[in-house]
Amino acid sequence: MVTVNYYPTIKMQTTEGDYFAPDAASLDLVPYDYDMSYESGKCPSQKEHWKNAWTIKAPFNIQFDYWKKQQKITPHNMTQMAWDDLFDFSSGSTFAGTHPEFQIVIQYLMWTDKPNVWVEMRNTMEMAQQGIELVEGSFSISAWTRPLNIGMRLHRDGKFDLNTGTPMAHVKLSDRDNWGNIKLVKADKIPEKLMKKWDQDARYTQFHPHKAWSLIKKRVKNGFRFS
Repeated sequence: MVTVNYYPTIKMQTTEGDYFAPDAASLDLVPYDYDMSYESGKCPSQKEHWKNAWTIKAPFNIQFDYWKKQQKITPHNMTQMAWDDLFDFSSGSTFAGTHPEFQIVIQYLMWTDKPNVWVEMRNTMEMAQQGIELVEGSFSISAWTRPLNIGMRLHRDGKFDLNTGTPMAHVKLSDRDNWGNIKLVKADKIPEKLMKKWDQDARYTQFHPHKAWSLIKKRVKNGFRFS
């Protein structure tokens, strides 16, 4: 069985303990809740599809407004300081496409000592019902060090209510060498060596935009490991 460690925070402002006190808000990943009352629950392909899957849930109420005509997104229930920490519009291209795109910076850094483990982000029905499309993606956590962010596109204007406990994204892990079960463990802190590795990979993407994927493939092929 492969072990994957993860550390959650907001905007990576801390490396020890949670961003919030445990009794105030939880950033824990929770196992995917597959409804076994359906006939599809007996289907092996469905069981395989949702194997090693967890869910990111809103740790507190996240409310904001999208003003389509003004091309503006504003907070509804939080201070400007909290808004600046939680929402990332730093790319400057939020309104460049057909639908506004940005990130909620609830971050999950994952790592493992196995050579070919991948993570995938998937949309949830609850986000879709709100008119939100998750920016989905997949990469090898064995070969590349970066946190998961919640990227989203808005498909309507008006007020958005992501209340506490709203499933915001599904996270699926896969061991592409063995296709076995994965044990997910919440870490107390990020190892110093991993922080250095993350910094190195982040700098690479800054100096070599859109070149990381070729390096990921090279590292996977060569059996690259964090440890």
